[in-house]
Amino acid sequence: MDGRINNGGHSNKGYAGRKPKEDENRIRTLSINALASIYGSEEKAFEHIAELSKESYAHLKLLLEYAYGKARITQEIIEKKEQPFHYSKEEREKRIKELIDERVLTDV
Repeated sequence: MDGRINNGGHSNKGYAGRKPKEDENRIRTLSINALASIYGSEEKAFEHIAELSKESYAHLKLLLEYAYGKARITQEIIEKKEQPFHYSKEEREKRIKELIDERVLTDV
């Protein structure tokens, strides 16, 4: 026998992926109840965050993300012309001579 039966299996042991929906709902309910018990209602909790946002960028950002969603990050992709990675000896020598000639003409 090769011993693979004793290798321990997967390291995540069933904890991989998204949390069960019931856990998310339970945490959401606990959060809403905590807001209601501390501030009286969800609306008053958001009003408190709005008051703090007058002097705190972090609170302002949080409030705006709740109101409008997180800002999307966009990236501009610039395509480059493909250049060969390998030049033959003749091509390299030719290119070096061209660069030297350009340099000599611009220095004069």
